[in-house]
Amino acid sequence: MPAPNPAALDFLLTRRSRPAKTLTGPAPTRAELEPMLTAAARTPDHGKLEPWRFIVIKKSAMPRLAETAEKFGQSNGLHHEQIAKGRAQF
Repeated sequence: MPAPNPAALDFLLTRRSRPAKTLTGPAPTRAELEPMLTAAARTPDHGKLEPWRFIVIKKSAMPRLAETAEKFGQSNGLHHEQIAKGRAQF
């Protein structure tokens, strides 16, 4: 068994998830993102849902996604506030 890595353990014990809406730029580059996704793919999958699938959304796609969310909300009869909230996510 490998020796414990204090820095890695400290990171895991102190990490916190953040809501997506609180994240700000700049986003990681593709070169920075690839090792993160490689590491994420090695995390435990208790639902046995492998293989993992990651979807990377580029900033340039956000307006198109906002429009799609709005159209989806309208076609499903959602209230204006719900549609605005869905659009604002993108």
